[in-house]
Amino acid sequence: MTRRPRNDHGGGGGTARTGWLLGALLLVALNLRAPITSVPPVVDDVAAGLGLSSAGVGLLTSVPVLCFALCTPLASVAVARLGPELSLGAALGGIVAGTLLRSGGNVPVALVGTAVIGVAITIGNVAVPVLITRDFRRRAAAVTGAYSATMNLGSTFTTMLTVPLAVTFG
Repeated sequence: MTRRPRNDHGGGGGTARTGWLLGALLLVALNLRAPITSVPPVVDDVAAGLGLSSAGVGLLTSVPVLCFALCTPLASVAVARLGPELSLGAALGGIVAGTLLRSGGNVPVALVGTAVIGVAITIGNVAVPVLITRDFRRRAAAVTGAYSATMNLGSTFTTMLTVPLAVTFG
């Protein structure tokens, strides 16, 4: 009889830890695109508030995608050295910090905050698949599908709710 390694939860019900882990990953998924998809619905207000030209708006909205392209190799190294849990915690902290920075009210701070968000999301993009393949080895495809679907739901909800929240709270 072969023993299954302790961290191979298989993703199949069974343990409370597996359920909590899956729930945590899906909560991460809800938030991993929100800082990017929240800008386009209010981009005219952001441009007016920061005094941005069309080129400036284009730069602001493309910085996260540039970070994805440029920082993925570095994120892979960070996840390998720090581990996926610490990396994901840093990514979530970076998203919060970048969001607060981006709200600072001037162009340089908004660009830096947006870059922090882009780097943080890049780290999350690398760390989550590592966690899924490690902790849900036998159900990695199903968990990855649920994660991807939840990430898209988070983007959809953010896009739909940004304008009403901006109108309500300014």
